[in-house]
Amino acid sequence: MVQLQSHGTFSKTFPLIGGVVWEVCFGQFWSSLGITEVDMTIAFHGLQVTSPLLVLNGSDCPTRIDLRSPLGPEEVSPTATLSTLRRTLRPEKSVIRVMPTSRDKTPDDHQLFELIMTYTFKNVRVVLPCP
Repeated sequence: MVQLQSHGTFSKTFPLIGGVVWEVCFGQFWSSLGITEVDMTIAFHGLQVTSPLLVLNGSDCPTRIDLRSPLGPEEVSPTATLSTLRRTLRPEKSVIRVMPTSRDKTPDDHQLFELIMTYTFKNVRVVLPCP
C-alpha cells in the first residue's frame, strides 16, 4: 500500500513472472473527500538469458551468453561473480572388463562390460546433504 501526497510521485520496481497476471489497484481513502485524478505510467522492461545456469569450462573460453530483450531495447552493463570451482580429475587407473555372470547380457545375447576407475584423494572433507 502506498500513500501519495498532493502532486506526489512514486516509483517502484516489481519482479514479474511471464504468463502470470499482474494486477494494479487504485482506491481513494474513505476520509479523502472530493475527486482525485491519477496520472500513471507503467513501463515494462527486462532481459531473458538463454541458459539460466552458466558454466565456464576451461577448454571453452570465451563462453557465449545470449540475452534477449523481448519488450524493447535495453542497455546492459554485465558483471560476473565466480562462485564455484569445478576441477576435472583423471583417474589413477582405469580398467574395462567383461561382466562376470551370464545374467550380465542384453536380451539379444550381447555381453555387458564395466568400467572401473580408481581415484586417490588427499585431505578431503566430505559433506553429505541432509534434507
